Amino acid sequence: MPDTTSDLTRIIEAPDTPVEQRARALIDRGFRAIQRGAIGDAQADYTHIIERLPDAPIHLFSLAYYNRGVTHTMLHQREQAIADYTHVIEHLPGAPVRNVSSALLNRGGAWSAAESGKALADYTQLIEHLPGAPPNDIATALVNRGLTWCKRGDAEKEIADYTRVIAEFAGAPMEQLAKAYYNRGLAWSKMGQNDLEFADYTHVIEKLPGAPAEQLAKALVNRGLLWGERGAVEMELADYTRVIERLPQAPPEPIAQAYANRGWVEYQRGRYPAFLADTEAALEHNPQMASAAFRLGLALLACGRDADALTAYIEAARDYPQAIEEDGLPYLIEAQNQWLSRHRAKPIVHFLRHTLLRKQPPEAEGGST
Repeated sequence: MPDTTSDLTRIIEAPDTPVEQRARALIDRGFRAIQRGAIGDAQADYTHIIERLPDAPIHLFSLAYYNRGVTHTMLHQREQAIADYTHVIEHLPGAPVRNVSSALLNRGGAWSAAESGKALADYTQLIEHLPGAPPNDIATALVNRGLTWCKRGDAEKEIADYTRVIAEFAGAPMEQLAKAYYNRGLAWSKMGQNDLEFADYTHVIEKLPGAPAEQLAKALVNRGLLWGERGAVEMELADYTRVIERLPQAPPEPIAQAYANRGWVEYQRGRYPAFLADTEAALEHNPQMASAAFRLGLALLACGRDADALTAYIEAARDYPQAIEEDGLPYLIEAQNQWLSRHRAKPIVHFLRHTLLRKQPPEAEGGST
């Protein structure tokens, strides 16, 4: 590849440059444009090949369509992306299998939730009916098809696809293997197979060195919950703490969940300052976490900060009124039967109950909104 974009431009603009060389230079310049965030420039280069170089070799011509589809996807131009991927799949005889395979993967991902049947068809075409498709693409298509079966509520077919990845594609990219094990664990959970669920999360955690931080963190959070169900509280805490202390690169959502879960264990053990600290940390990582927003009020009450607790409950009810019945009232009422006096709980219980009956929360007893 020429050293600079200007070198590529000279090749593209020279009148005597052969078609294949010009097309290759446009492909390369488009790639460099994507790397610097100039998506429109990349689209223009791929369109140049499509509209002005019809005699370009089929591997480059189909790559131009595929790459332009990728730029449409990056710009959320869904219909245009689908059209370009479709051109590669259906209208370019002789296109390299790897280009068709990539187009099927991307078109499968581009279909909306209402078009999951089309996504299944694309993944299945790649898996079953595209001889010579790259094994890594097949593994990715199996994971994606499994996720699509999940959305359609077919856990058995979902598990079958993840199991096929695990059994037949041991050399697949670590990301796909980790997704297969983790998502199979989730599917086992739906079927009540908690031992199998536990085993799949453990495989991600202990037997997949280099597993992506996202799948590792989620597996640890979910295994922590299973440890808790088994009464192994110290093991549960260790899994949450591992996410918190050793996976800072994980997405904020599983880190927030680890904090929230660890905080709840501390609450159940009567360690209220730790409960408050972890709940606050959970909200720092995921401010839209409704359960943590209500638990913040409970934690503040547990720490004797009643005025702050009232404010926290008011804000949680304002932001998540639909979660009052699940995340607000039940735990507050349960606390009244354990450590919280009815006198202290009364203004908050009154406020939450009235909020359920009104579109706008009333002024709480003992405070204001």
